[in-house]
Amino acid sequence: MRAQRSFGRLRAMHTCGRIGKWLVLIALLAGPAVAEEAPFLASKDARALERLGLALARKGRVKELESLLEVARDLRLDAKSQAKLQKHLTSARKRGKAPRDARAEAKALGQLTLALVKGLDGAEEEKRTHLARCIVRLDDAQPTACGILGYVEQGGRWIPPWAAKMTERRAEVSEFLRKALHLEVEVATGQEANPVLHKLYGQPSSWATAHGMKIQSCVMSEAKLARILRQCVRALALSRAILGGGFAVGTPLKQKILIVEGEAQYAAAITEALAAGGLRQKDAEIYRPLGAFFDRRGHMLARCLGEARAAELAFYYSAIAQITQLLGGEPQAPLLLGHLNWTALKVLGTPLNDAVYFDEKAHRSASGPTVVKDPDPVRYERMLRIAKAGLHGSRSWLAYRTRMGAAPAWESGFLDVTGKISGDVRIKCTVINEFLQESHVLSHLMKETR
Repeated sequence: MRAQRSFGRLRAMHTCGRIGKWLVLIALLAGPAVAEEAPFLASKDARALERLGLALARKGRVKELESLLEVARDLRLDAKSQAKLQKHLTSARKRGKAPRDARAEAKALGQLTLALVKGLDGAEEEKRTHLARCIVRLDDAQPTACGILGYVEQGGRWIPPWAAKMTERRAEVSEFLRKALHLEVEVATGQEANPVLHKLYGQPSSWATAHGMKIQSCVMSEAKLARILRQCVRALALSRAILGGGFAVGTPLKQKILIVEGEAQYAAAITEALAAGGLRQKDAEIYRPLGAFFDRRGHMLARCLGEARAAELAFYYSAIAQITQLLGGEPQAPLLLGHLNWTALKVLGTPLNDAVYFDEKAHRSASGPTVVKDPDPVRYERMLRIAKAGLHGSRSWLAYRTRMGAAPAWESGFLDVTGKISGDVRIKCTVINEFLQESHVLSHLMKETR
């Protein structure tokens, strides 16, 4: 028995010896252990950063402290220092104090940045670039770090190369807009007895024509129709220029629009179109609530309650024809709607489809787990009014909804027709369009996804 136990111990020792040899061999093959990367900040500077975090927390500067913590992680600050900064941040959030003046902290941050700049000298390229990014996040005007990252100085500000290109494109688009708003448009006007309008009103109608388009009405004067067409042609010129077709009106469009006013006249127009074969019964039920329809006799009839609505309607349908002609097909709905809505706001001063551009009723009645409501009703009402103030209002509203975590995803607008895109999603498509056109990719994206 004793011999068996001794033999067992020897066998175990032998096995352990073999395992030890294998472990040594694996260690040799693996090479030397990789040392943990050293932090970018010296110990004294790390302590200074901790003190800065505490000072920001005491003054309620939560956003600045959040940014500082992110940069501290990228600077490879030790876990203990990061934990202290996180503790300061948590306590600042709990206190919820209003932010106070932090000029002294800004000065301390400047000194900390200068200490980091010294580390750029002699650093390897990868480390140098990483450190420069951290510095720019602390001070976006630090010339040495900005130069390393290839930033460009414009108007006293340092901006990334891609932003510089976008700034140039923005200036180009602004010039397109200036030319469009001052474009001279020849418009012919007159009166005639249009068969459809004469049946509805029993009197001759006014008409205006320009760029191959003709618009007629018994309720609008020749002067008003001429203004509508001038603005429509100007908007078409801007749209064409942005999409790479050059600043020109382009090929004349064959568009004829008849305008009626009021529910009764629109209902009578549908009845007349059905009787004359211009509209099928199944289509009539679709167009009845929409306020406009295409008549197979070669015109579109629309119910308009004012000059602005008539202008955006004329632009909408003529622009689709122009873009299809220019790009060889109709683009995807969110791209098309975003571009047209942006152009209408810039030139006509009104969004497409006033009634659905900003669905205030939907916002006021919305409920459910996916809706994020503002606890401050006064601020909500103010932002609701701002939302309808053109492009600036649209951006402000979207930024407000984003801060609340309630902004829609762009993909929400990936629908088959433009008419289905409304409310916040329409605003999102408009703002995204602005970004795409300033990035020089809008025309290409439209063409490739048509």
